[in-house]
Amino acid sequence: MRIVITRLMVTFQVLRNFVNKWEVVVKDVKGTMLKISDRVCVQEDIPSVNGMLYKNTICKVEALDESKVQVQDRAGKLWWIGYNQVSASFL
Repeated sequence: MRIVITRLMVTFQVLRNFVNKWEVVVKDVKGTMLKISDRVCVQEDIPSVNGMLYKNTICKVEALDESKVQVQDRAGKLWWIGYNQVSASFL
């Protein structure tokens, strides 16, 4: 297990099935672990030239990066947003 400490979060990279395939797992703003295909809730309105991602929108995690997470809303649009703008504990 490798632990990478960045300014805002801790990233865990875990080796799965003895293959050189690293699964990136990070924490959201409330400390819940995020994985690909998890459902998350947007915590603030996010405007862009392509539209608006509204607060309390439920999205699906598509990709994880060191500083951002890519989510897909129900319309199918892909958004790159910060970890401090999503929460996995919305129920």
